[in-house]
Amino acid sequence: MVLKILDTAVNCVTLRVACKDARGMRIYRADRADGVFEEVGVTREDRFVDAADLIPGKTYYYIAVGSDRHPEQGELKDMEPVEAQVPCAPCEKQVDLTQEAEAFEVQMGGYVDESNAVTLGPEVYCPGPNSSMPPYDRVFEPNLYVVIENTGETDLVNPWLMANGQRDWWSVEAMAKEAIGGRDLDEEERMMALWQFVVDEVYDSRCGMSWYDDVSDPVKLFNAYGFEGCIGYAIATSRLGEVMGVKSREVWVGGILDGHGRGRQCSHTIFEAWANGAWHLLDTDQMVFFLKRDNQTVASVADLARDPELMSRSHRNLGLAGKDLAEKDYYSAQFKNREFVYPANLSAAWTRRDGRVQQDTTQLPPPHTMAMRLRPGEKLVRYWDQVGKTVVRGRRLHPEVRYSNGKLVYRPDLRNPLALGGLEQQVNVVQEMSERLPAVHPIQEQRVSRMIWKVHSPYPIAGARVGLSYRRASRKDGLEVLLSLDGNDWRSVWVAVGHRTSACVDLDWYLNPALFDWRGDWDPGWRVGPRYEYYVQVAMWAGANAGDVGVDKIWFDTDLQCATRSLPSLFCGENHIQYRDETKGKRNVRITYGWQEEHCIKPPDIPELVFPDDGAELDQTDFEFRWKSPGGNGSQVDDYHVQVSRYPDFRWCVCPTFDRYVSRTAYQGKTRWQPQFAGLLNPGERYYWRVRARNTQGVWSDWSRVCAFSLHSFQED
Repeated sequence: MVLKILDTAVNCVTLRVACKDARGMRIYRADRADGVFEEVGVTREDRFVDAADLIPGKTYYYIAVGSDRHPEQGELKDMEPVEAQVPCAPCEKQVDLTQEAEAFEVQMGGYVDESNAVTLGPEVYCPGPNSSMPPYDRVFEPNLYVVIENTGETDLVNPWLMANGQRDWWSVEAMAKEAIGGRDLDEEERMMALWQFVVDEVYDSRCGMSWYDDVSDPVKLFNAYGFEGCIGYAIATSRLGEVMGVKSREVWVGGILDGHGRGRQCSHTIFEAWANGAWHLLDTDQMVFFLKRDNQTVASVADLARDPELMSRSHRNLGLAGKDLAEKDYYSAQFKNREFVYPANLSAAWTRRDGRVQQDTTQLPPPHTMAMRLRPGEKLVRYWDQVGKTVVRGRRLHPEVRYSNGKLVYRPDLRNPLALGGLEQQVNVVQEMSERLPAVHPIQEQRVSRMIWKVHSPYPIAGARVGLSYRRASRKDGLEVLLSLDGNDWRSVWVAVGHRTSACVDLDWYLNPALFDWRGDWDPGWRVGPRYEYYVQVAMWAGANAGDVGVDKIWFDTDLQCATRSLPSLFCGENHIQYRDETKGKRNVRITYGWQEEHCIKPPDIPELVFPDDGAELDQTDFEFRWKSPGGNGSQVDDYHVQVSRYPDFRWCVCPTFDRYVSRTAYQGKTRWQPQFAGLLNPGERYYWRVRARNTQGVWSDWSRVCAFSLHSFQED
């Protein structure tokens, strides 16, 4: 058997292919055994992954022929296909909307969701630069996919979904609003809210994309990637802070050298914020900050250079992901030797519309938004899983880096007049209603006909396929597909062979920079970054009769890379979903959520706090926090998460030392914990603490009750 189904998922079908020769096999697919087969790709490997516009719950039929053949439909129907059932989402909700802003509810059952299934880290490569972090452990993901589909007759402008009032990251202004959270914050509190917002939503995995795709734009960083290194974090945090009213600057630390397009090269880049008349170091990459000896004021780089011992009294690396290790003195040498500078330039690099990298020390790139337009029949599909389509490549990228894949799918009905409205340009083209002739063909023979489509995405494009069914009466008739990255310069990517058949043109190698070794050259000036748009032209030439050549069907399947945590996730219980767009006039939108529920794995019970109890006044500044071990609900408890804050809502902790997984400290396996560093709590101040437990299945409990405590003010006799 040439084909065998190896696996099916809601977003892909994996086939084993017995390639008969090195030229490979051409794969065709139909949605009925006796239906019309469309080519979905060519493979020279023994595995082929079909991820082109699959509909969950539908059965598909596959056949394969040698890549040197171009069979017509009659030949394909005589072959024996293999059958693949794409699984349904166990739960699905579909809603049709007609207003520019509407809300609906989705009820999700089970016990496990993002709030209790995620454990950050663990730290394995650090401390130090030129390293990478694993993202986070996740035992179960209930969300499968969400679809926004234009079912109307007019373009849908800037459609957007938000779940439970979270992650409205359409623009940097929307992100700033969410980070502030409607609170009346002073200068210092805005600074801390900014730091906490960034470290909560993105994680360290140094891929170096700052140079090629302006990951220093907070909208791109949060929506398309969700991971980067110090340069991207420092600039993105600074740009977000500017909108929040936080004055900021970059600091370059260690190994200061000229070059690399930014004016200098350094071993680490840090963000500093201005509040209360002073600068404060807030490292969103290493997820740390350091307190001065008053245990309240966040120290600056200059403070740490004057008093390096400040670094020895606080947790120093990667926040929750890090371990309590005495040798973690990553910052010490640079600050002791005063190896840091405050760069005067803006350190900007981004990908221009033509795909080239623009570097400029006088301006930042234009801000990105999630603006997009869906034509009638077009849909945006986002999966929480991925099929291996990423625009990132590099030695420092962790092999388990977390991201999601999505799709833009457009299948215009070429016999419907609405289809011509989706074109950027048409020349010498006529549309036919009768199936006797091609759906679109030249008006006049002996003259080139052109149809140009533009595909634009707010997410980076990780690949694309263009499929078409065409007719061609003789060798005098021509049909060609051309690709452009800017709408001006074109290159031929496919020429028709055969008389009446289908073809699939794979554009991955033209659009995805990760598929060729673009990191092998040290000059970043000529390199290309990920694309956010491309143009496809279908050119036709009729030799004798205008109706002898033409296209019956065309489809565009564009792969996208998305940051998983940016997606509008469902949580256990009732979810409030808000939709909005900026369409003028009528619209018809269909929203589809697909998810699964976990009813077998249950979170452990909530720990009971023992010491200090609520309202306690303590006579010592250093002590052990203690609690009782809860029931594991079917499995043992293997970790605890302790937080201590000055705020009862735990908007941020006293410092990173007071936000710890106990398993990564000397108290692993115990129901007590004491900070690694002494003297960080002040007499006369009120603090709040809480704990949650994790079982061996990786699921966290709810947080315990909050207990307040204070320390007596000690006066000398």
